[in-house]
Amino acid sequence: MFAEPTEDEARALAHKASFASRWLEPKLRDSLAAKGAYAFKHRVKAWGEIRRKAIRRRVGLDRINDAAGFRIVTLFQDDIPDVVNALIDLVRSAPVPDASAEGWFVDDGIAEVEIHSSRRADDPLSIVHRTRSIIDAKGIKDKLGDDQFSSYSSVHLILKVEFKEDS
Repeated sequence: MFAEPTEDEARALAHKASFASRWLEPKLRDSLAAKGAYAFKHRVKAWGEIRRKAIRRRVGLDRINDAAGFRIVTLFQDDIPDVVNALIDLVRSAPVPDASAEGWFVDDGIAEVEIHSSRRADDPLSIVHRTRSIIDAKGIKDKLGDDQFSSYSSVHLILKVEFKEDS
């Protein structure tokens, strides 16, 4: 049964998302994945947006995985698989957390990968085949969701992060 999230619960998630954004933003912005990108953007959803989305979808806040988001924009679709490869390497090379760590990736850091393409998978210009090959080679094929047709091409990496509550 669906229980509508309270304002306090949504505010708490927005606070966590804000911290995650502050912790991840410099790591991603300065990464090999973002070098040469056309643009790097990030945002944190306001608590009211988070709550409305949960209510609209009739899901708990634990199912909202985009409270904080980052976008690395490339000029060419062909660059997307290289960015995905570099992002996976960045997440996997993160240091093991110690007592001084403010935040860290959980497990292998990657919860899910979604490929959105404006081209059919059998189109030679599609990002699907090359991106799937990278994901398979990295051993995270089990994290791959269904390919989705879209008006633009993108890959969404849903990352798992934790951080100290007192940060």
